[in-house]
Amino acid sequence: MKVKSCLSEQGIRDAWTERFERNRMKSKFISGVMLNLLLAAVACAQSTSTLKGIRIKGSSFDPQSYTVKLAFINDSVSDITAWGYCVLTDNSTPGKPEHGYCTMIDPAYTVIDHKIEVKKRPFLPEPDCPMCRFLHPGQEHVLSFDLSQFPEIAAARIEINLIAYSDGSAEILPGRHGKYALKQLTDSRRQMLEVDRKVVEIGKQVLSDSNNQHPVAAMIRELAKDSRMAGILEWLKKPEWHKGNEREYVPENEREYLAGFVAEHEVWVAMLVQQQIKGDAQ
Repeated sequence: MKVKSCLSEQGIRDAWTERFERNRMKSKFISGVMLNLLLAAVACAQSTSTLKGIRIKGSSFDPQSYTVKLAFINDSVSDITAWGYCVLTDNSTPGKPEHGYCTMIDPAYTVIDHKIEVKKRPFLPEPDCPMCRFLHPGQEHVLSFDLSQFPEIAAARIEINLIAYSDGSAEILPGRHGKYALKQLTDSRRQMLEVDRKVVEIGKQVLSDSNNQHPVAAMIRELAKDSRMAGILEWLKKPEWHKGNEREYVPENEREYLAGFVAEHEVWVAMLVQQQIKGDAQ
């Protein structure tokens, strides 16, 4: 077994690269000495971060419950609007599949949607979800994952590789995983903006025809031509989705309804413009 230890320079390697290497050791057990070294490595992993905007409060892996945790604090003066991380694992048994992965959390869509809906329903509570909100300055966030379904895991840690801020700037860890997370975030937010701009453009074109007595029906036909519009088309066809009514129908006041729908997407455009990632990450 390969032991990643923060106590030995020889043991320090890129954990994500090691995920794709074959385990060449023939031993099928962990000696007492190696196990002690492993637990020591877990205890001291992830105590700091090279990302300037966050401060690592704590990092741990519990070999009894197979729970890996990382707590960090927004140590910047801006909201953190997205974060990327990798869960890195080591197996105790050679030949077992690796279980590490990388992902990214972008709450922007939920945050923007709530800001639009709360104007219509002032008492609408903020989404109670740790991945549905921006992280404000000084706020703590905890990443915690139960890996008990994989008892072959002997060690695990979480590494944050991307932080994006409300001013459009971002920080990434050196290496391909930070770069990939940044590209994923940049592309997804740009695509969201492009789609909503298109919705506004189509809606205004439909509404400009004063002789069209069925503008919503026309809008539905236009949106159906673009596969990117599937989710937005579903919202349009369910006028009372925000009230919990999933029935699809076209309201009698079609022009008024479509005008309001377009106005909401103009808000989406304005807010998504603010959330675009600007320039190169530090």
